[in-house]
Amino acid sequence: MGTRLDVHPRDQQQLDREVTNFRRQSYAPTTKSTYMSQMRSYLSFCVYYGYQPLPAAALTLNRYAAFLARSLSASSIPAYLNAIRILHLEHGLSDPTKNNFQLASTLRGIKRVKGLTVSQKKPITPQILLAFKSHLHLDSPLHATFWAVCLVAFFLASFVRRICYAKDQQSLTHPNTCVEEISSSSMTGPSLSIDGRRPSNLVSAF
Repeated sequence: MGTRLDVHPRDQQQLDREVTNFRRQSYAPTTKSTYMSQMRSYLSFCVYYGYQPLPAAALTLNRYAAFLARSLSASSIPAYLNAIRILHLEHGLSDPTKNNFQLASTLRGIKRVKGLTVSQKKPITPQILLAFKSHLHLDSPLHATFWAVCLVAFFLASFVRRICYAKDQQSLTHPNTCVEEISSSSMTGPSLSIDGRRPSNLVSAF
């Protein structure tokens, strides 16, 4: 029968630090930044309306979904709710969005009322561009730089649209696919304390 070796507490503490570091590296920097922004949005919402963020009540999630629907498309809201799911799991709590019939029905209603996309703004035309120029003094370095940026942005957008149109004619794919391929190449609110923890500490796992 083997003998149990005495493990120094410092060794276990070092392992804990390594585990923490590995878990923090489980998300890409851009993903981590997005999650933290979405979590802060939820926490700020709870602070403003006086709701308890952890664990989240079903009514809180329904109200938050309705709140997001004021400014987001139906397709963007699930990502914010997923951040709430991760926030709960990181603190050893169950997923409040799982098997949540009320939340699912609220999201279906938002989808039916708002649709999946937000309205797109009209593009800048040459007439609008020339109207900008009429207010500029091109002998000024600052104005000349601004005008150069406007021209580059205008003609680059035109170039991308032409490529997407050509590809769309050939393969009948959605123009957004072309934009994605080209690009691939190249709220803090009032303080809140929950069990002695502030919102910044609630997302410290990231």
